[in-house]
Amino acid sequence: MKKKLGILFMLAAMITLIATIIFGPKYQEAQLKLIQGENELTKTTSLQTNGSTEEQELGFFHKIKNGDPYKMLVIGNGEWAPYLSDSIKEKYKASANIDLLHTSKPDVFQSWIEYSRSEEKANDLIILALRENESNGLKVNEYAAFYESLLREILGNNEQAEVIVVVNNVMEDDYAKKLQELARYYNVSYVDTRIAFEQSVDQLTIDGSQPNEEGHILYAKQMFDLIRSNVFYNKAITREEKEHLFKDSTKFTKMNVISTITMVENIASLGFTGSLVAVTFATGASKGVADIYLDGQYIQSFDTYSENDGETTLLLNSSLADGDHALTVQPSILTNENAIGAELEVLEVITN
Repeated sequence: MKKKLGILFMLAAMITLIATIIFGPKYQEAQLKLIQGENELTKTTSLQTNGSTEEQELGFFHKIKNGDPYKMLVIGNGEWAPYLSDSIKEKYKASANIDLLHTSKPDVFQSWIEYSRSEEKANDLIILALRENESNGLKVNEYAAFYESLLREILGNNEQAEVIVVVNNVMEDDYAKKLQELARYYNVSYVDTRIAFEQSVDQLTIDGSQPNEEGHILYAKQMFDLIRSNVFYNKAITREEKEHLFKDSTKFTKMNVISTITMVENIASLGFTGSLVAVTFATGASKGVADIYLDGQYIQSFDTYSENDGETTLLLNSSLADGDHALTVQPSILTNENAIGAELEVLEVITN
């Protein structure tokens, strides 16, 4: 009896050994794949923080690789944006919801103001395509300080977005170098469109500067080539706390909006403190020309007439001395022959 039990025990052991040899590796491989898959899922969809798991949205590159819809924000000139979204859709089957933030005066200060005012700040792809140089009234250091303030606000609101800084085809070297410094410092993408336009400026522009349809297609191609390269090399979007690169930008970390002046019939004055002051006027067919004074000194006359109702923000000074200042606005003797009135309406005064 004992001999039979021993034989049965040996047979059972042999069967177990054979099963382990045949099926063991496949089982271990399946378990390993399961563990790896769970780890990968954890890395891409959650963030471990102090022992707790928080949901984290997928970034731009994950979305387009998966063919998911994404949100694109273009700050500045965006006539080329539909060509870019078409290229992304053709390659990755991902559709874009495009939002254009284009101000009446396409400078970085107004763009910063408008972006700060916008209610929806979260996007997947953000492209800064401002057409600006010294002729817009901003010197190089002033321009760089406002650009950094805008860029920092964008990055703070969009941890998983791909941000592209664009040098337009007519930007001067001093300004372009500042953008390149900012892009490197904050680890965002950078495209210099001047290189592609140099050889064929007549074929790609309307007047030597403004891109025509072929020029817009070329703009889009440069953006798409960059995005495709970043997808191929699995670019990781990371954000980290950094000090300001340009010291002047520390003055523009916040804005104070004062809305105490409305309709200006004679003379309206407002006292304020700060190194920056800007004023937002209502514009329209019935609006007139304003004479503007700062601390008793004439600054300029500004025509608030436009065919359609709207508003525009005028930067008056961003390098005032510390202390108290006074802004004065009054109707001008100058007129616009197309205007049907001479109303002056100040919507807000902005300081820092």
